[in-house]
Amino acid sequence: MGCIFSLFAWIDRFIWEYLGIFVILIGGIYLTYKARFLQMRTLKNPIKNIAEIFDITSHKSDSSYGLLPWKLYFSSIGGMVGVGNIVTIMGAVTFGGMGSILWMLLASFIGMIIKYCEVYLAIRYRIKKKNGDGYDGGLMYYIAASFAEGSVWRIILPLVISLLMCVYGVEVVQFLVITDSISTLLGVDKAIIVVVTLCCVMASALGGVKRLSEICAIMMPVLLVSYIGIGIYVVAVNYSAIPEILYEILYQGTKFYDFPREKWNIVGVVIAIHYGFARGIYSGDIGMGYDSVVHSEAKIIKSPASYARTTFFSLFTDTVISIISLLIAKLGGAFEQKGLSHFQYVSFSLEKFLPAFFTEFYITVVIVISGFSTIIGYFVVGQKAASYINSKYGRALYIVYAIMAFSVFAFQEQEDVMLIMSISGGIIMIVNIITILRLRNQIKFQD
Repeated sequence: MGCIFSLFAWIDRFIWEYLGIFVILIGGIYLTYKARFLQMRTLKNPIKNIAEIFDITSHKSDSSYGLLPWKLYFSSIGGMVGVGNIVTIMGAVTFGGMGSILWMLLASFIGMIIKYCEVYLAIRYRIKKKNGDGYDGGLMYYIAASFAEGSVWRIILPLVISLLMCVYGVEVVQFLVITDSISTLLGVDKAIIVVVTLCCVMASALGGVKRLSEICAIMMPVLLVSYIGIGIYVVAVNYSAIPEILYEILYQGTKFYDFPREKWNIVGVVIAIHYGFARGIYSGDIGMGYDSVVHSEAKIIKSPASYARTTFFSLFTDTVISIISLLIAKLGGAFEQKGLSHFQYVSFSLEKFLPAFFTEFYITVVIVISGFSTIIGYFVVGQKAASYINSKYGRALYIVYAIMAFSVFAFQEQEDVMLIMSISGGIIMIVNIITILRLRNQIKFQD
């Protein structure tokens, strides 16, 4: 068994350190060029495009089908914003230096066009549900459409990807973080917290994308406004340190040659690029297919292209949350403090600017809300993937599997589970981006 997981570890490193980053970098740059930097043109006019997200009056004639775009906008953010934005993202600076933030921003920028493409294709190739209540769609549907009728890959590849999405859809790691956080804060036995949390997950996720969108539409605005507000406060109090931080990010991220020491620093920049891209991809769920499944159930405003542009703002919001977390940790001196885990960076730093009792409670609430939204979001997507595999029994079997996985792994070491999930996500990402490139001529890039 040890040999098998050693092989898995090598595969995981190969995917995320080499092949996956290469595919996203090349694919994202190509699509950005093909789209004539559509991200930049859209973000330059945010009011017009954000207004379209919340416009509930200008739908097409078939708008009785599907869910409201503004609710799915928060569902998209709910799936992206999670423990990774507060905990995992700290690894970018810890291992890659401040320069990694520059490359994380680049990963987010080109990731926007990847999300645009997968949502556009999800809308283009979705189908109406058999019961007439909404749509089914996502990357498994446009993967099938990318192959000719009669091709064996048209059947096999979507099924394989759906199976991997089922594996990736049970977010046991975030479940562990949530249950540990609540148990520690309240001083309650973890077994009780696991049962209660599992019941909440099931009650929320079994309602499908519709219930997911309703929950996220309530939770995410509260989280976003409060967290961004606290971040602005911390930055405002320490505004004099911001120019130095910005200089450090730009200098370390582009310092290919160290003039004071008169030597090349190519390895240092490559490390910054690697960790910046890797954490940016993970934090934004770039290429994972989550948005394609969720947004396939949307009502359409004006056109698929206008709707697909909303993904720019959801990923932009996710990036803002990550940057705020990093700035709070940097301004609070967490990166210089020895003995802290990445989990403690934000809370340690916030205690320097806010009361300790508030900080402990607030960070726990943020982790619970963000983690919970991610758990139910991916669980919903996993159910859709399971139904694609077998419309009659797939969803029921997947729910049984999820209950067992959440219950067992909440009390176990996570390394092996994380490894399998990481490989599954990496394969999904690579296949997804390659499929988008194969269908590139079917995508319209419109302002």
